[in-house]
Amino acid sequence: MEGVIEMAGEKPSSTWYHVNDGFFYTVTSRDKTRVYLRCYRKKTCKSRASMPVNPQERNKETFRVLTKHSHDPDFLQEKLVSLKRSILKRCAEEVTPFLTIWNEETARIDSQLMSELSGRLTLNSLRSSMYRARTAGQPNTPKD
Repeated sequence: MEGVIEMAGEKPSSTWYHVNDGFFYTVTSRDKTRVYLRCYRKKTCKSRASMPVNPQERNKETFRVLTKHSHDPDFLQEKLVSLKRSILKRCAEEVTPFLTIWNEETARIDSQLMSELSGRLTLNSLRSSMYRARTAGQPNTPKD
């Protein structure tokens, strides 16, 4: 039985949870027995879910969707976040030009998948994040 999958979210220290149904959640609160979640699209979707606190008890049966989503499932979101994270990681660790990093990382992805992602992630839409990652990855210069 496949369980609840924990993955890195879009932001550097965020965590998302999903059960391979195309919907992703972030933690909002917890009590002694349950972790309460909400859809990662918190501005437009009011969906809520809960799961057991104990990771060994988490599966599709114990993962409860409490409120339905106001959008369709997004089966490409996990791949989109993975691509974005790999690009930003390279920007932070290397001094390679952004266009080169973009071309190399997108070349690793299946062309069919990349054509589906092309409207959602472009070099221009990612450029400011790439600059932030690059400056955050550089050591501070000492001041006299």
